[in-house]
Amino acid sequence: MVQIRQTKSKQQIKHAITKLLQQKPFEEVTVTEICQTAELNRGTFYHHYEDKYDLMDKLKQDTLYHIYQFVKDTPTEQIHDLIYQILIEANAEFDFIQVLYTVPYVNFETAVHKLIGILLQENSEDIEEIVEQYKNIPAKYAIQAYSGAISNVIKQWVLNGGEESPKEMTEIIYKVAFFGTREL
Repeated sequence: MVQIRQTKSKQQIKHAITKLLQQKPFEEVTVTEICQTAELNRGTFYHHYEDKYDLMDKLKQDTLYHIYQFVKDTPTEQIHDLIYQILIEANAEFDFIQVLYTVPYVNFETAVHKLIGILLQENSEDIEEIVEQYKNIPAKYAIQAYSGAISNVIKQWVLNGGEESPKEMTEIIYKVAFFGTREL
């Protein structure tokens, strides 16, 4: 029961910070406002987080860890479906993801780029084969190029308000990731 209450409190805080950051810059948001918006007392907030910076750090870490766990054991041949599933989840929490991208302190763009790079590196044998066969680029540079391209496409989608559906974005990301490297 305690775990359910803590999870609910964290969700209320997450929704509150999302709502507040849609209205004003992070620097202007206070813990008091977060608590009032979440309808929780300050003690509950401080039970989970040291301050608003710790809150944002943990929200970013939780989001990236969730994606990492989702992706890490997926075979390369299932990557198309995986991209689609991630975008469906991102779409379900679009306001929150958008807030993460717009708060300079969070630096979410760089974090996403690094995560994609890590995931590509973990599948580096596949990447090395692809780029050596088609582009003759050393894998360490190809991974940076691919992760940068993919993360920039995702950022553009988020900052444009998610105009395209997750299905449309899956096709775009897949084509960017494998542009000119194999038959699509």
